[in-house]
Amino acid sequence: YYMPFLDVALPQMPRLRALIFTASPSVHPQHMIGWSSIQRILSLPLPNLAQLAFDLHWIASELLPGEELALHEASIALRSFQYTPYRELTDLRGAEAQPYEARAVKLIAERSRDVLERLALPMHSAPLDLLCSGPIWPNLRELRLKGEYRAVENRFGAPVPYVLAFANMPRLRVLALELAQPEGVDPQPLWPANHPAATWPWPDLTELAVSCPQVDDRIYRELPRTLRSLSLQYSPHYTDYVWMCGAGYSPDVAWQWPLLNASEMLRVLRQCRLPALRHLSLEYLYGDGDGDGEGELLNYIARAFPGLTSLELLRCHRRVDGDNVREVQDPLERICRPLQSLDHLRALSLHLDLVQTPSPFRPAAFTHPYDNEDLRSFYTTQHEVADRMAVVLGPELEEIKLWRPHSDRIYDWRCYEVVRSSDFGTYVR
Repeated sequence: YYMPFLDVALPQMPRLRALIFTASPSVHPQHMIGWSSIQRILSLPLPNLAQLAFDLHWIASELLPGEELALHEASIALRSFQYTPYRELTDLRGAEAQPYEARAVKLIAERSRDVLERLALPMHSAPLDLLCSGPIWPNLRELRLKGEYRAVENRFGAPVPYVLAFANMPRLRVLALELAQPEGVDPQPLWPANHPAATWPWPDLTELAVSCPQVDDRIYRELPRTLRSLSLQYSPHYTDYVWMCGAGYSPDVAWQWPLLNASEMLRVLRQCRLPALRHLSLEYLYGDGDGDGEGELLNYIARAFPGLTSLELLRCHRRVDGDNVREVQDPLERICRPLQSLDHLRALSLHLDLVQTPSPFRPAAFTHPYDNEDLRSFYTTQHEVADRMAVVLGPELEEIKLWRPHSDRIYDWRCYEVVRSSDFGTYVR
């Protein structure tokens, strides 16, 4: 970035509240913003600047000649700092923090500690020693960490559960931990059942996202009744990873997906007492060896969380002899009937795993991973399924999103709008 231009332009915007650097996801390699540029931005006379975001950029991955990794004493203290160098975890490819990158992130966060309200960081450069130790973060309301799981340790090298590590953030409302689980590392509960933690640390929490949920995690029975959003999905999604591998786009990472089956997910949800829950996202195994675990799970969701307005279910069939066995039962009966009583449901997102779903193949250069005729046939079938779902589900339903293979992007979500007409009845478009 041409800093002399920013030196002239930014001071002409004294009421500027947010400065966001972003780029196209297709740009490789990604841009790097040098430390001197960041240092200069934070020292400009911008009294109203509250938000600084670096999206799809790396920051200070190296120091240029003459640069010193320090902040001026009069540097701006931010209320929101977002550093998201990659969109999807499958783009991570085992990234490790560069020495200067991690120190730069720590300097910015530490400078803003007393006023910071929102913090979003990649896990590989997150300053866990700063986040999890020392004085409280008095105003932090939102913490988002994305990347590969890292353990927090005390000064004696003993592991510290996340519920204690982040207990110095008493005003936290949003905690999102989108963390891939490394191979060979056992998933850890946020709050071990036998850990002597005394009290729930986040009384105002309204949104929680947990990767790699554990049935025996004490955190679920301690969740505040005011929680409005709960996500128990893996990062990256197992469904995404399987299809990327099938199409020859496997990321160079060593991760595992110890998915819960539907019955185990039901045991997790039965620990929750969440009358205010409005948004629920789950990822689980269904099928062989689990009886009617999925039916019991869906029936329980409808009974326990009647106020849901959005529901996302990523359903993964158990592998048999190394192959994915897809859905052969009618999804209308299997999924929609149990959810009929959700009268306030407005948005439903599903990975249906229909038997007609075309499989990707490893394409030659510049070719698509699917047969176009197979895709057209599948899209017709999927539209018919969405039509039938719209008729069966509750009267407030406005949107159905179905996971689908895509010729250009391997997979994506197809969004259907629910239409209710006195002439043509209920259908989707």
